[in-house]
Amino acid sequence: MTHIKVKENASYVRDENSGAILNTNISEYHTYLQQKALKELESQKIKNLEEDVNSIKTDLEEIKGLLRRFLNGS
Repeated sequence: MTHIKVKENASYVRDENSGAILNTNISEYHTYLQQKALKELESQKIKNLEEDVNSIKTDLEEIKGLLRRFLNGS
């Protein structure tokens, strides 16, 4: 597998066979992976919060229904 340096950025090379541009800077790659993991974690936290809010809404609707039945039954 042979690589050609990209003029615009010293840490990029082009694979001659596939034409793909590859990043050879390992620290940039690790930084990217960390940022990606943080975004996924943030996304999961938001999803969990949305699920919790929806559950609370459902519980409140149920409580309101029980209170209405209790007040109408009195």
